[in-house]
Amino acid sequence: ASTVYTHPVTISMTTKLMAIAVVDDDVSMVATARYGFSNPETRQFRLVTSTADLYSGMRYIIGCGSKATAAGGLDNKVLGSNKVTVEGDIITIGDDVDVFVLEDAGVGWTMMNEESGGYLYADSKKTLTYSSMDDKTWKLSDGTEGVVMAYSVWGTMLYNANYPRFTVYTSNTNASMIQANLYMEYSGSGVPDPDPDPDSSAAGNSYVLVSDASMLAAGDEILIAHVTGGDDYVMGTTQKENNREAVSVTLNTDGTLTPGTDAQVITLEEDGEGHFLFGVGDGYLYAASGSSNVLQTTSAPDDNAKATITIDDFGDATIMFQGENTRNLLLFNPNKSHDAPLFACYQSVSSAVDMPQVYRRVIAAGDANRDGRVTIADVTAIVNYLLTGQTEHFDRRAADVDGSGDITIDDAIAVTGMVLEK
Repeated sequence: ASTVYTHPVTISMTTKLMAIAVVDDDVSMVATARYGFSNPETRQFRLVTSTADLYSGMRYIIGCGSKATAAGGLDNKVLGSNKVTVEGDIITIGDDVDVFVLEDAGVGWTMMNEESGGYLYADSKKTLTYSSMDDKTWKLSDGTEGVVMAYSVWGTMLYNANYPRFTVYTSNTNASMIQANLYMEYSGSGVPDPDPDPDSSAAGNSYVLVSDASMLAAGDEILIAHVTGGDDYVMGTTQKENNREAVSVTLNTDGTLTPGTDAQVITLEEDGEGHFLFGVGDGYLYAASGSSNVLQTTSAPDDNAKATITIDDFGDATIMFQGENTRNLLLFNPNKSHDAPLFACYQSVSSAVDMPQVYRRVIAAGDANRDGRVTIADVTAIVNYLLTGQTEHFDRRAADVDGSGDITIDDAIAVTGMVLEK
C-alpha cells in the first residue's frame, strides 16, 4: 500500500507531485500539482553539455556563459540580456532571469516559463512569443559547446552580443552571434540535481529486429536500418535534397540496436487501409519521383507517403510507397564512391542498393507513455486512455500489463503496484 501523508511534504527543488486514490477496483483521476522552490542566495544553474542530461520536469535557464548573461523578460519579441555571475560552468542568477520547466513531449521539448506558465516558441525569424498551449516543441540536439535549441524553420537560439538579446536566428555563429546554452538547476553538491525518479529506468534506448510485419502497429517507434554485422547504419535525421543520410549505429551482442542522437526515430501511423505513414517529427517520408531516386519529407502526406511493409524470412523489409510515383521502394545505398551511405527510393533492388531492416523500440511492460520509465505518469496515461481514448504517445502493448488483450482498469492498478514496489 502507498504511504498516507498526514503532514506537509518537504521538497528541495521544483517538484511535480502526482497522486491517485485506489478503492477496490476504482481508480480516481490523477491529481497533479507543481511546487516551485528557489533559494535567492543559491540560485545556481549548471551548463548542460549533452541532451542525455536533460530531464522532464526540471528547471533550466537560457544563458551565454562567455558573456556572463542569461535570458529574461520578453520584450519586442526577444528575450532580454541580464548580467549573471559565472564560475566555470556554473551560473548564479538574479530575479530578472527567466526560469523554464522542460518537458519531453516525444516529438520535441516544451519550454514553460515557470512564472507565467506560458510556453516559449518562435513564430517567425528573430521572433519569440508565448503560447498557452503545450504543443510548441523545440528540437534539442548536441552541439560543440552544449545543447542547441532549434525551433521549426525559424532557426536556433543565439545570443546577439552587438544588440544584447536572445532570440532565434538562421545565421551561423560567429564572434557576435553566439550559441545560447541551457543550464540546469544546480544543488551545489558538485553534481547536477538528479533525475527525480532515478530508480524508474526501464527498457531505455534499445531497438529489436522486426521479423514479422504483423508485429508493427500505429504508435510504434522504429528505425530503418541496414545491419550486416560489419558496417551497420540507420536512417539519419538529416534530410538532403534527394535522400536521407545513413548514420552509424551500435549493434549490441544481443542483436539489438542502440542509436545515437543523429538517428531518425520514426513514429508509425496507419491510414485504416493497411498502409503505414512514417512520421519524422516535422513531416512524413514519401517517394517523391517517378523518374529519379528520391526520398523526401512532406507536411501534407498523400498516397506517395503511404507504404506497405512486408518482411521475409531473413528479416529484410520491403517498404513500398503506394502513390503514382513509381520509384517507390525504400532501399539502402552504400554510395561507396562518395563514402556517403544513404537511404532513398528506387524502382527495384540491384547490385548497387540493398533492402533495409526495421527495428522497433523495446517498450517495457507498464511504460504506457513510452518515455523509457515506469512511473505514475504511465498510470495517468492509461486512465486518460480509458476515459477519453487519448492515444498520442500511448503504447497499447506496454499498457496491457496483464496480457488480456484489452486495456482495462486492472492494467492501471497493476502499473500502480509496479511503481509502489520500487
